[in-house]
Amino acid sequence: MRKVRVSFRAIHYYRTLGGTEVCPHSHTYTVDVECRGNCDEVERILRDVANNLKGRLINDWEGLVYPEPTTENLALSLFSLLPEGKVARVSVKEDDTVLSVYDGESVWVVLIDDREDRTARVGVKGEFNAMGFAADLGELKEHVSDG
Repeated sequence: MRKVRVSFRAIHYYRTLGGTEVCPHSHTYTVDVECRGNCDEVERILRDVANNLKGRLINDWEGLVYPEPTTENLALSLFSLLPEGKVARVSVKEDDTVLSVYDGESVWVVLIDDREDRTARVGVKGEFNAMGFAADLGELKEHVSDG
């Protein structure tokens, strides 16, 4: 198994959430793909997508499977673009705060809370809703705060 990685900075917002998330804001996204065999085509597709999204509004990307540009939706959307049978899993990390992993069947969302005295991670195996959310980050934040 070989890992292919791309990173890019892009803009997004959520249409269905309140607060600051409705305002366009940017993040650095790191995408890791575990692929089988020759990964040249996987790497080419990932680089093309990363170059296409760099500095742009992810909400406008036609490759999204669901309407909201969540990390879990990005992982699913990228997985669906890559050659069938070549990819074991796709992970998308938003800054150093959220990590989502999709393996063709299941999706996991992990909230990462780095503090000076500790790092806390809490995750959930989820199911996509109609908008592209597989986890309630507010609920996950409550679990991190309790730790």
